[in-house]
Amino acid sequence: MGLCKCPKRQVTNQFCFEHRVCVCESCMVTNHPICVVQSYLQWLQDSDYNSICELCSKDLHVEDSIRLTCYHVFHWSCLDHHSRQLPPTTAPRGYVCPSCKSPLFPAPNLISPVADVLKEKLAGVNWARAGLGLPLLSEEREVKSVINHVNSSLPVPVRSTPSPSHSVVTLDDHGAFNRIDNYHGTSSNRKHFQDIRTLKSLPFDHDENKYKRRPLSEFVSTWWRVTFGASVASRGHRSKSRRYCMLGTLANGDFHTSYLYNPDILHGLDWKSVQSKVTPFITNENPGEDYFLVRPLQIEDYDKGYLQLLSQLTTVGDVSKTDFEVQFRKMQKAGCYFVTVIEDIRDSRIIGSATLVTELKFIHKCGERARLEDVVVNNTYRGKQLGKLIVLTVTLLAKKLGSYKMSLDCKDQLIQFYKSLGYSLEPGNANTMMLRYESKL
Repeated sequence: MGLCKCPKRQVTNQFCFEHRVCVCESCMVTNHPICVVQSYLQWLQDSDYNSICELCSKDLHVEDSIRLTCYHVFHWSCLDHHSRQLPPTTAPRGYVCPSCKSPLFPAPNLISPVADVLKEKLAGVNWARAGLGLPLLSEEREVKSVINHVNSSLPVPVRSTPSPSHSVVTLDDHGAFNRIDNYHGTSSNRKHFQDIRTLKSLPFDHDENKYKRRPLSEFVSTWWRVTFGASVASRGHRSKSRRYCMLGTLANGDFHTSYLYNPDILHGLDWKSVQSKVTPFITNENPGEDYFLVRPLQIEDYDKGYLQLLSQLTTVGDVSKTDFEVQFRKMQKAGCYFVTVIEDIRDSRIIGSATLVTELKFIHKCGERARLEDVVVNNTYRGKQLGKLIVLTVTLLAKKLGSYKMSLDCKDQLIQFYKSLGYSLEPGNANTMMLRYESKL
């Protein structure tokens, strides 16, 4: 996974093979419309690519192309011609990607810039309108494409779309990622793209140092500006003291204003110790699907359906965005809440969550105890072992943090589930008692 360099700064698993940068779906539509884009893991396994339409074996540059939701790209005329060859009685599920056989029509509830562009294109032809649930067009209104490829011997015009600095990098012919083009006398189809932006004297966050560790001062400067805005001189003495106290707290390490806790601590969890409990084996860094992302809760997750997910577990009540952000900052400041979520990055939706809460003790040599709470997986995603994944992730996180034990409360029907993950009922110590206070939600 990586961070797209566009202003949206979205976390993504998708990687442009041509420009060698992580890209979100918005960038695919605006800046990488016909680039070869697949998962970063696929690029690590095999970085070779061929920028052609698989239906006609012609270069994608020669005419208008369209990207499907599986991210494969075809000439629109080729895809239109290919689909028209199917029998008129073909069901919508019969229309599939010619390359990977995944459904061609986007799901009705899919929120995706790529899907939006695809739906707009498909809405112009009758064979697709039925699959989209739209009424058929009249003969004169239907858009019919014509396959008219240029001769491959003619030079292909270069795209004139400008390349912004956040999405395209210069590929050095002698760089560390260069492949020898004439190995064994064969010619490579790899294309080298030159960054044509106007260079400015001001520093910018270029892709070549996107994984470089940033200095603490940069994080603090950004957080300071976003949180307080006005200068120190424009506020009173009390505000100055509060700022300097908080600045002293930040001096102990990097501060991630967007995440509830530092996402780096999710790396390197001891999954070998629980490997037998998950079949097929998945981890927080390899969750089984390219579009699943396990990460800490973010303040932006209010808009990604986090509270709606919690409502499948218990009563949430009327929580405004302001209420959510205030509570988020309190939990972030406390430093003992580790809410971990699973996101479906295809539609930016939170589909799973578990909360790890740690508390300091005087017993056990001033040890730290952990509690597992609020475990929930979206009803439509069950059967993919996501429940095991999120529980084991926070369990291993508690182990990594040095907790001497981790406990939980669960319903009777879930006892066997948690036993399968290593939890047990201690004889003589397995009772849960509580006193509920009435409150208006």
